[in-house]
This record gives sequence, C-alpha cells and structure tokens, in this order.
Amino acid sequence: MLSQFSEINLKKHKGSFDLIADQFTELPLYYMSFHGSNDVNKVLGTITYSIERYGINFVVIDTLQFLLSGQA
Repeated sequence: MLSQFSEINLKKHKGSFDLIADQFTELPLYYMSFHGSNDVNKVLGTITYSIERYGINFVVIDTLQFLLSGQA
C-alpha cells in the first residue's frame, strides 16, 4: 500500500521512505484484525460499529473469500 500511495519505487528511492511513511500515517485508515474464517455476522457487526464509532464512509473488504471461507 505504501508503494501504491507513493507512486514511486521505494526500493530505488530509499531516501524518500521516511517522508512517504509519515504522509501515509496521516491517512484516515482503519483495519480490522480478522484472520481466517469468521462468522459473517461478526464481520458485519464490526463494520457497523466502526461506521457508528468512527464515522466511516467507505469500507473496503479485501479477500472476502478468505474471510468467510469454511462457512456453510
């Protein structure tokens, strides 16, 4: 995500890393700490809580298949 945010190759521009990382930490991003298969109601409950608590306007769910694998 840091490389995408910076739009430069950070391996080639190592001197820019600290500046880019500092800028990245200012973004209003929140992460859920789910790993592996989880109950869909637990995931939706956490999203709902986050919307209400932090005023989240946009939710991105990456690897939904992994998050809900093993569900019947």
